[in-house]
Amino acid sequence: MATVQNSVEAKGIVVALKGNAWLVDPDGSRRLLKVGDEVQEGQRVVTENGAELELSLPNGQQVSVASARELLIDATLLGTAPLDATEAALKDLNSGASDLAQALAAGGDLLTELDPTAAGLTGGEASDSHGFVRVLRIVEAVDPLSIGRGPDDVTNDLNLYVGTATGLAEGEVPPVPGITLVPTITLDANITANDIINQAEAGQNIPITGVVAGDAKVGDTVTLTVNGNTFTGLVQADKSFSIEVPGADLVADPDKTIQASVSTTDAAGNTASASDTEGYQVDTAPQYPRSRWMPTSQQTTSSTKPKQTKTSPSPASSQAMPRSVTPSP
Repeated sequence: MATVQNSVEAKGIVVALKGNAWLVDPDGSRRLLKVGDEVQEGQRVVTENGAELELSLPNGQQVSVASARELLIDATLLGTAPLDATEAALKDLNSGASDLAQALAAGGDLLTELDPTAAGLTGGEASDSHGFVRVLRIVEAVDPLSIGRGPDDVTNDLNLYVGTATGLAEGEVPPVPGITLVPTITLDANITANDIINQAEAGQNIPITGVVAGDAKVGDTVTLTVNGNTFTGLVQADKSFSIEVPGADLVADPDKTIQASVSTTDAAGNTASASDTEGYQVDTAPQYPRSRWMPTSQQTTSSTKPKQTKTSPSPASSQAMPRSVTPSP
């Protein structure tokens, strides 16, 4: 059976776009579409809620994709599907007319003289007919899933109807299969100047800071868990966050470790989360200032010792020795 296939790579072109739409590759990666972008076979076009997109096909037809829809770009849509050349050849359908005339002239029974028609469970032979049946188009117009077009575009309309995923509310964007979000979160290394909670800081609120990256975005919620309690904050414009935690909870935390997590969701409903931990120390012993002055006795060093002076008693200060006096006779 001979086949004919277009060897030129066919592409569709985005000619109109209102709102956001994504092009999803077969490997699951995606990127935002803009007017002038090309779409190829195997890719998918996904529109967000409220978006409208129009593609120009290689055959000149226009295809509209409405809000919250997903369209697979395949060979049939692009017009590159292989065709059987023999299917376009028409057999001489007048050949049976002469058989009919001969049967009538001979007075024969048409039911026995002619081939049976394609009726019943087994059908008839394909001697005077084509051996294939082709369904050219099936159009199922189910309001409101039909794509509205202006009156001037009706003749060029492809009559494309794309349904929404089950279980979704009206206008809700269905998640895109195969897309994986990868957010990250990192806590700063020190929660105080020396990463140690002292006695004064134990009575204060300590700001716990860090950054997010990857698919995490501005406005996502960051959750901290300390001493069994949770504290939340939002990601700022520079992808950083700062959440105050009471010093008393930091001191009372059993393992002196902060748990942090961030959760993110994209416009198509895909969700993901990331987490990080950071340890710290606690030293709430009283801190006494060291005096600048020390007692004189403690300022003596081994190299400077007081000199010892031995003093001998002077003769004048010596005690007179008693003398024995004998009276004269």
